[in-house]
Amino acid sequence: MKGTVERFEVNSDYEYVIRLTLKFAINGVGEPTSSIHITEAALSAIVSDDTVPKTLQRVLLSTSRKITASFTADGKEETLEELRFQIAKSVESQADRITLGFIDGPVTWELPVNLKRLQHRTLSPLR
Repeated sequence: MKGTVERFEVNSDYEYVIRLTLKFAINGVGEPTSSIHITEAALSAIVSDDTVPKTLQRVLLSTSRKITASFTADGKEETLEELRFQIAKSVESQADRITLGFIDGPVTWELPVNLKRLQHRTLSPLR
């Protein structure tokens, strides 16, 4: 994964502008798979609680955008269309994490970064 995340003030909101290139690895994170067909990108504002499982953490906001990206060959890179999400400043201030995930049917592939900490930053390739 490589790309940029920028955050801009828009009245009482922040707008996240995300530009990413993703690289498919058959034996990447999680269970091996021969293909991924992304249909949505989802941004979430989360209040972390280390005492409960990740699935039970409090989600303050979850919003998604329809996108299309298919990965069927190991090592294939695809540059996604620019993603824009708005989040109220009051919601972001309460959140510990701002996450971005990609939905492939019942599976969500979450980027292993907290976007709240990456405002106006370049994302380097993950190793």
